[in-house]
Amino acid sequence: MTSVARNRSTPVGLAGPPRVVQPVVLPTKPPVEGRIVNMSPGAEPRPASRDALSAVRDRAVLAAVVDPIITIDAYGLIQSASQSVERVFGWTPDELFGRNVNVLMPEPHRSAHDGYLANYRRTGQTKILGRARELEGVRKSGESIPIEVSISRVDPPDGGLPFFVGVIRDATERKRMEWELRVVKDLALSISGAAILSEALTETLRLVCTFTEWDYGEAWMPTPEGDELVGTASWMRPDSGLDNFARTTGQIRLRRGVGLGGRAWVTGSPVWAADVAVLGDTDFRRSAAAREAGLHAATAVPIVSEGKVIVVLQFFVRVTRLEDLHVLEVVRAAVAPLGTLIQRKRAEEELDKYRCRLEEKVDERTRSLKEAQEKLRMADRLASIGTLAAGLGHDMNNVLMPVRARLNAIRAERAGLSIGVRKHIDTITKSIAYLQQLADGLHFLAMDPENDDGDAGTTDLAAWWAQTGPVLTKAVPKHMKVTASIPSTLPRVAIAPHALTQAVLNLIVNAGDAIPADRKRRQGLARISAVAVGAGPAGEERVRLSVTDNGRGMNEETRRRAFDIFFTTKARGVGTGLGLPLVRRVVEHAGGSVDIESELGRGTTMSMTFPAARAIDQDPGGVVRRAVVSIGDGRAAGLIRHLLEAAGFSTAISQAPGDASVWVVDARTVTPQQATEWRDRQGGHARLVVIGDPTVTDPARASEWRSLEPLTCHDPSDFEAVKAMVALVAASE
Repeated sequence: MTSVARNRSTPVGLAGPPRVVQPVVLPTKPPVEGRIVNMSPGAEPRPASRDALSAVRDRAVLAAVVDPIITIDAYGLIQSASQSVERVFGWTPDELFGRNVNVLMPEPHRSAHDGYLANYRRTGQTKILGRARELEGVRKSGESIPIEVSISRVDPPDGGLPFFVGVIRDATERKRMEWELRVVKDLALSISGAAILSEALTETLRLVCTFTEWDYGEAWMPTPEGDELVGTASWMRPDSGLDNFARTTGQIRLRRGVGLGGRAWVTGSPVWAADVAVLGDTDFRRSAAAREAGLHAATAVPIVSEGKVIVVLQFFVRVTRLEDLHVLEVVRAAVAPLGTLIQRKRAEEELDKYRCRLEEKVDERTRSLKEAQEKLRMADRLASIGTLAAGLGHDMNNVLMPVRARLNAIRAERAGLSIGVRKHIDTITKSIAYLQQLADGLHFLAMDPENDDGDAGTTDLAAWWAQTGPVLTKAVPKHMKVTASIPSTLPRVAIAPHALTQAVLNLIVNAGDAIPADRKRRQGLARISAVAVGAGPAGEERVRLSVTDNGRGMNEETRRRAFDIFFTTKARGVGTGLGLPLVRRVVEHAGGSVDIESELGRGTTMSMTFPAARAIDQDPGGVVRRAVVSIGDGRAAGLIRHLLEAAGFSTAISQAPGDASVWVVDARTVTPQQATEWRDRQGGHARLVVIGDPTVTDPARASEWRSLEPLTCHDPSDFEAVKAMVALVAASE
């Protein structure tokens, strides 16, 4: 007796033509040794023969053994079979008697078996005797089953042809257990070896589908909120044509109790559907897609860890099948240990993400520190430049003051000068005026735009541009031209001149950077304009100051982030990302707003809208903050007036103080009596400022001046002294 194995092992046989074998007929009830048999009337009792008793015992053994035993002769014909052969192969012993043993073998070994026997009869050589072999048998129904066969040769005492005894063991259960262990082992290895959780789930689906011969599998996981299932992985057999159905996994979500996966999620138990193509949406959400793909039977198997369903696996096949509890239990048992592994893999992924985020934060912080160091270095440079500009402006003022004074003295003698000399004096005067503008501009640039001294400052835009324009236009590259249109009829705006200077300087520098130096079609232009606009939310008059360039413009992302601190489109080391944030801070500090209009390739307009200064001409008590300057030195008068306006005063140069709350006088042109009368009229709001030393300029009335307790500034050419005096005046107001 033999069978055919997956390793292509073959049975053995004996040479010679087949012969007819008569079956041995045994009694239905075997006799028992020592008892009297064949009793008949008048006959002498005699014991049963030993051969008959042996045959009875053999029959009883064959009927009792669990594993099938089959004997065949040298030609492969079955001589006997145990009763258990029917349990394994579906044949009764009587049905098998006399048949060729190849009926228990699958093709192609069924057809080749007689040849195997003939070869053995001829050579006497074989490799299958005396040891167990794993083969494959065929049941009467045609179903293949795994078997384990041990074949022994028996030589008769009379020297006739040998016969063979085969002990067969059904290996189905053992193979199933081995399969389950192999599935669990392979799944554990695949998940532990996968780089990410989605890869582990895909490999799980592949292995289960391969072992169970299902066509398609998918994995569903709860959302972080725990209210829905979402598809996270899928696998299909190659060339299965299920791509369209697989895409539906990412198009839907399953609520608790909805669909196969939703029901498995709620119950924590497997769910089987014989044919999903006929189910409704509650039982299965993708019936139409399943019909189109030709899918029918399906099952959903939950994976549980720590009492929670963490994954639901769904499998599909293109045939209709009734529920197979054994398959479900096998799959469930195979994937059950995966819960802990999946949780560990998920924790590893979270740890990897955290480590990556930590590394990114370290890199980002390192970059930020480097950028901060670069910005600090740039800030130090700017601070040094500011200090230099302040010192240069101060020294220029100190030099220009006596020069202007002497020029004025020479021009006073103009009648005695020749025409040529007068022309030279006029030329020098113009140059001195230009230098004075540069000195004032440097002073404004060096001042802190957020200095509290300028919080209440106001600016005449036309006068401011005339004074600072020569300096600001030097900040643009040579390939760019700056024009300005600022009417002198505009009202004063509520921002200090030095703060406005800083803001406009940043806008002009940005305009220059936005215009490439290699432009060939047209020149780079920056236009500064100011117009009165409608009333603001509180009804106050407003003025808009704009800087327009014809540069490259901004895209939407750049325009949106333009005012973010440290954001810049310039190369590292060129831009700090602080210019436009400073502009917005300065303008909003003054009660205004900044707007950007830009289009790629068409240029940019930066508009600053300020409230007019009329609303701040009065202090909280309703008294007009007005100052009159009555001194003979025009240069000193202009400087004092300018600083007073920067401090928020409305000023005038006149010998009559009128209703001014501050009067700046020269003891040589105003008497103590005039000052006393003015103070009496103004009451407690009056503040007197004396330029020069009365003990020197008017010693006869020095005591009268002291009785008025004025603020004094002995040297009007000392810019810092004049500035300190104006600060005291503003503070006292």
